[in-house]
Amino acid sequence: MRESGLSEPEFNYNHSFFATLYDKTNLTLSRSGGVTTVAERREWIVNYLVKNGNISTKQYVKAVKVSLRTAQRDLTALQSEGLIKFVGSPKTGHYELA
Repeated sequence: MRESGLSEPEFNYNHSFFATLYDKTNLTLSRSGGVTTVAERREWIVNYLVKNGNISTKQYVKAVKVSLRTAQRDLTALQSEGLIKFVGSPKTGHYELA
């Protein structure tokens, strides 16, 4: 567990079910291009937008090598924090800095 950057799991039992909880705040995902954390991906998006102005979800998926769902989660999180905005139609739109 510790080699992976995870803390020891917490085991909870409540007379009707059993749960194992993991703290994933420092979790890193190994990719063929190196190690990528959620924070690093978010920083990458903002830096890319500063330099290039906009990015589509498909471009982000290819550049960072994450799944479509992960890309959508990253972009939606930044959008809900007010850092980026979506411009255009759902099919052909892109993200820009807010």
